[in-house]
Amino acid sequence: MKTRLFILFLTLLAFNGVAQNKNIKKHLVESESVVGVWQLVGELRMGEEVKFIPLPNMKIYNEDGTFFLVRMFEKSSFFAITLYGNYEISEDGMIKEYIKGTVLSDPTMVETVSELKYQLEDENNTLSISYKLQKSDKWVSEKWARVLSKINLNKGNIRKEGI
Repeated sequence: MKTRLFILFLTLLAFNGVAQNKNIKKHLVESESVVGVWQLVGELRMGEEVKFIPLPNMKIYNEDGTFFLVRMFEKSSFFAITLYGNYEISEDGMIKEYIKGTVLSDPTMVETVSELKYQLEDENNTLSISYKLQKSDKWVSEKWARVLSKINLNKGNIRKEGI
């Protein structure tokens, strides 16, 4: 009787493991889309040579359509979520960010929509974004490097060029 119960237990355990494997989702660090963890980089031009310098800003686009920006304040090693909200990606290369809240950022941005043009480069490990400043016709461009994991460490990335 004990042997039968033990075999039944092992069988149920095995089926449970198989069922759980079917529900495993692709993790954020495995993404090859806009979804992921990004670090803002600045360009340093020295003649014809361009180096990319990491800046203390991170942007996280979650798979569920939420995003947030994190800033590290270097002198104090203090981190803060400076902006958060929801986003939508359209097929025409645009990201719409619906700003829900800001901390240490411009409070007039709350309840606004930012429209960003984007392009993925370097085997989807560099995110180039451009957007219009509020109340202006001036366009601003930014480059974001995907935060690397073991999964995408050997893929193309602007970090190979100087970070």
